[in-house]
Amino acid sequence: MRIWARVFSVVALVGVLFLPWSAPSEAGDDVATSGTYVADLGFRPNVNGFAFENYGSEAAVTNLTSVEMRRIFGDVVCASTAKGKCTLTPEAQEWMAAQNEGMGGGHCEGFAALSLLMFTGRAKPSDFGAASIGALTLDGNQKLQREIALWYATQAADPTQAAEIRDKTPSEILDLLAKGLGSGQTFDMGIYEPGYGGGHAIVPYAVEDRGSGLFWILVYDNNYPNAVRAVEVDRGANTWRYSGSTNPNEPEAEYKGDATTYTLTLTPNEVRLGQHDCNFCNDAAAGRAPGLAAPAARYNEVWNEGDGHLMIVDAQGNRLGLVAGKVVNEIPGAQFGPQKHASPTTWSEQIDPSFRVPVGTAFTVTIDGTGLKKPGKTDIIMVGPGHDLALTGVTVRPGASDTLKLSPDGASLTYQTKDDQSPTIQLGWDGKSADYAFWVKGAAMKGGGSITVALDTAKMQLSVATTGTSAPGTYALGVERIDDQDDLSFSHDGVALTSGDTAFVSFGSWKGGADTIPLGIDHGTKGSIDQTIDLTAD
Repeated sequence: MRIWARVFSVVALVGVLFLPWSAPSEAGDDVATSGTYVADLGFRPNVNGFAFENYGSEAAVTNLTSVEMRRIFGDVVCASTAKGKCTLTPEAQEWMAAQNEGMGGGHCEGFAALSLLMFTGRAKPSDFGAASIGALTLDGNQKLQREIALWYATQAADPTQAAEIRDKTPSEILDLLAKGLGSGQTFDMGIYEPGYGGGHAIVPYAVEDRGSGLFWILVYDNNYPNAVRAVEVDRGANTWRYSGSTNPNEPEAEYKGDATTYTLTLTPNEVRLGQHDCNFCNDAAAGRAPGLAAPAARYNEVWNEGDGHLMIVDAQGNRLGLVAGKVVNEIPGAQFGPQKHASPTTWSEQIDPSFRVPVGTAFTVTIDGTGLKKPGKTDIIMVGPGHDLALTGVTVRPGASDTLKLSPDGASLTYQTKDDQSPTIQLGWDGKSADYAFWVKGAAMKGGGSITVALDTAKMQLSVATTGTSAPGTYALGVERIDDQDDLSFSHDGVALTSGDTAFVSFGSWKGGADTIPLGIDHGTKGSIDQTIDLTAD
């Protein structure tokens, strides 16, 4: 039952769609499998799968908290562990927020990973309130909700992300899977749209030879509890297909691929069990708190959380992003990481993977609305070693494009728009004695204008400058300071800013005890302060 009955040639790969029969349309409907398999893990959806469906933002649940972040990465994500509580660094908060946002489309990766951990005995249903996985319930079960979120998030960090096998054809994936199942190895399977959009995670547990070069990979699809589903691989054509949706509330959808798409993938589940590399933790954080040290290779990781697509271009003109539905990676040392979660709207909408650019590489990001049929919204987030930057609440219009320049050290962000915008800009920085987070909200921008928010860590100043705006505007300012004793915050609404001026916030003099922070204004940005105002806390 667990041994390949024959030797297969190694060639194949492709997309997703359901087999030649009529695909099940309701949870509980099974495909017409023979029950005789050439490889069989012993997992069964109605015994070893969750009895409830995959869910997204429609469910009232708790996702990642600082507790799960600490389990994934260790104490290096904590700016403070006072009183045994982990207060996350600013960049850890941003990383966590990006993962929680991604779960709004679906938690499929968490379902797949946790069900396999329970199948192998590495996790126990009794720890979450039931004697078996099928008896577990989601409503009101915050511990289970957070556990599903934890295993979902491991796909976005190494070694799990690096372990995903996505350079094989469908036939090669079939061979690897059958051999692994035969020895008791467990995998989650990724099925993607071209360009790695619309990713979904399922559990492959058996392989059936249907004859004439057709094979079914039987799977537990968390969108269809208790049902026997199947991915079809045609060895002759080296293609694959599956019918299903990335979100159970969306209609049936067809996935498919071939030997050129590399959209059928496998991730060994055991690789998730250890602590993960904290790519966004700086050396100072690793030194001041016990936990897994930061990895040798360092990256700035960029996410697009919403509509449109990103194109990252370095100073030499090398590109990283989607071109004609495929990922192009020309930047030396750069990486991309497909994410298995549903599209915000339909299964077929392409979602950008996460992008990793080596630290020290300067780049510009274009936010492109080409292909959109109606205006949408997006958030752009960059997290790197000891810093984070974010531009949120951006309107993306069909055919329009805006430009975002992110400094590789996380010290500045410049946003130039062709449209009227009112984004929120956030910066985070790990200091030697304290960590800081800043936000600037509500700076009204006219088309053709730009805003730059920059951090001078030597002078302990935050600067804000706008150009090209037609009239003076106001914005809200926020500062958060975290040290080993306290987590303090300051905010002030109604900071005035005239186009061409630069405002400097001297946050170094604020230790949390005073309720004012000095603001200096350089009229015309000529290099000298013309006016100083004490901002009071709201």
